[in-house]
Amino acid sequence: RCHMVPGGKSKQICSEQITILAEGATDAELTSVIDSLVLGDLPVFLWWTLADISGECIGPFLGSACRLILDSGLAPYSFRYLRNMHNIVESTDGCMSVSDLNWARLLGMRRGLAEEFERAPFNLGDFALIKSIKVWSNGQELQEDDCSVQAFLLVGWIASRLGWTPVALARDEQKRSRARFEKPNGSVVVEFKSVPFENVVPGAVFQLAVELEDGRSIELSSDPSVAEQLVVLVRQGEQKLRELIADDAPADNVVLMTKELDELAPDAVFAESVA
Repeated sequence: RCHMVPGGKSKQICSEQITILAEGATDAELTSVIDSLVLGDLPVFLWWTLADISGECIGPFLGSACRLILDSGLAPYSFRYLRNMHNIVESTDGCMSVSDLNWARLLGMRRGLAEEFERAPFNLGDFALIKSIKVWSNGQELQEDDCSVQAFLLVGWIASRLGWTPVALARDEQKRSRARFEKPNGSVVVEFKSVPFENVVPGAVFQLAVELEDGRSIELSSDPSVAEQLVVLVRQGEQKLRELIADDAPADNVVLMTKELDELAPDAVFAESVA
């Protein structure tokens, strides 16, 4: 495969592509073909594009790769997917790096929240004052489960960074899912909400609200119709203190995969968030 170098220069960049079509073959037969094509002195990335990441399905292919790229957005409300991903991360620790495109899509919201606690009227010590969190994700029609995998990853990131211990996850009388975490100085309640949007990836988090014990709050929201834009709203009770527009992480798989191919080291923060 060859393409011209950008910038009007009459030079080409060429690479080799091998496509394997297997019909009815067992995993062992297919992996033996792949193993014979792998070059030992080059990093091997396995991009898994199936919603099934059970050990029986993905296991035979892991031995050839040093990087595994998953996408939990393929199973947006599957707690089984999240458990299987956790098992893979744990079992391959030290021998393979695992990442999730759905985790990468949260970069803008994670960065936006972290940066707010570094500017007035907040400071890093205010993390200890968080008392409640609400997470809104895009739900499917007739979807009963309002806890998407991406919402779990976002909350898992917050909890792992701040040393919170998960205690319970249950539904209340209004069928709203709530999680409770213990923190060094008390507890935190996390409420999950699911709202259907058309033409938006199911399970995608589009709003996060963090409330502190003293009435201050931070709300981060993205308009599904406006790509790569995040609105950050800071309040003191009902009073609006600040509103700004921040950059959101791109959701395009081409851009996300380009960044993934630049990374070989394991992402410890991702692993702890999944756990």
